[in-house]
Amino acid sequence: MRWLLAGALRVETAPLLRRLAKPRPHGRSLVTGTWGPLEVGVLTCGVGEAKAHARTTAAIARWTPDRVISIGTCGALVDELAVGTVVTGTGLLRPGATTIQALCPLPDLPVAVIATVHRAVFDPARRAALAAQGAHVVEMEASGVAQAAQVAGLPFHGLKVVSDQAGADPEDLVHGEAGVFSAAQVARFMARALKLSETRLAPALDAAIRATGGTLAPPEEP
Repeated sequence: MRWLLAGALRVETAPLLRRLAKPRPHGRSLVTGTWGPLEVGVLTCGVGEAKAHARTTAAIARWTPDRVISIGTCGALVDELAVGTVVTGTGLLRPGATTIQALCPLPDLPVAVIATVHRAVFDPARRAALAAQGAHVVEMEASGVAQAAQVAGLPFHGLKVVSDQAGADPEDLVHGEAGVFSAAQVARFMARALKLSETRLAPALDAAIRATGGTLAPPEEP
């Protein structure tokens, strides 16, 4: 079995790359190898739905996986999800959509509905609106990765680690929708994303790989 893991940032994918045995690069953004009982490809797909879709589509054509997983950091839309919590998607809310697409969750993890957005959430009112639609976490790539998997007829899953409280952090209130942060603030986020990917996301993924052996049930019909 082959799993393709797609994450936006190098700080999100680097901890996964370190866990690959016999790594083999395929161009600049895709590296394949083995992880436990599986063949695994790790794709650094870039930020945003469009890049994620295009680069996942290319990776699928190049490497032909059996299933695709969008991984990385996310912002919590509900106070109950603390920073460091790893969640697996039971649903996906696409940009502009009013209905939630059902997803198959990975085993033994907290579940959440993932919302993909085109602009990061810094506004408490926008945070509340997304939560009112049924979303629990927000990020910017899962929908693009999911579309690429759907076109290829492949199962899709989401696995995210909470890195912040989207729209509820003090810095969000200061910077608002402009989202203008200093170099030091960006560096702090990157360091936090790397640490959370190393200490929370990668171990959760390792447990899922070893628990399933690459075999997962399809999502239930909504």
